[in-house]
Amino acid sequence: MDAIQTISTDTVAEITNLAKNQEVIEIPDSFEKVQGALESAGQSDLFKGFSSSLNDSAASALGDYKSVLTDKIGALDIPAVETIMKGGDDSLTRYVESAAGSQLKDSLIPFVKSAVKDAGAQDWIDKIKGALPEDTGGLLGQVSAVTGVKLPTNFDVEGYVTNELMSKFFGVMATQEKLFRQNPTGRSAELFQKVMDATAQ
Repeated sequence: MDAIQTISTDTVAEITNLAKNQEVIEIPDSFEKVQGALESAGQSDLFKGFSSSLNDSAASALGDYKSVLTDKIGALDIPAVETIMKGGDDSLTRYVESAAGSQLKDSLIPFVKSAVKDAGAQDWIDKIKGALPEDTGGLLGQVSAVTGVKLPTNFDVEGYVTNELMSKFFGVMATQEKLFRQNPTGRSAELFQKVMDATAQ
């Protein structure tokens, strides 16, 4: 259905814009103490670089993933979608999430892996790890020893970006769906209204 494609396209555009403004992938809670230690040691640039690499990864992955997303969503069972269109403001989003969420996530993973590598996210983690050694040594080492700050072990940057992207995708999609319901446009509006009329009968 054109309505779904319109909403998903608007969602990707919004998330990409947020990523470019460093507002999509937030730093994991487990890194908060690390951030404080880096700032105390005057090396906040390391943390900023890490944060930027996460959002750059998100923007890049989405850019390459758009065509796959279009195909996946376009393959949804239209009759099933029609039966839920008269639901709540985010009923279509929740349908997509339940019907295709796992498939969308699985197909996103390869794009995230490539984007994370290109953005150097793991490199930034390694730099931070080197600045916060377990043994004392240097200013950051002293801060680490005093505060007990250590880099989270076995942090899966690819998995984290993938999960955060999917969560953000469906959150933003719900917002875009609500906006679309309030003011659909063009051909999508015509089809959307037909579905709404049909389900109201």
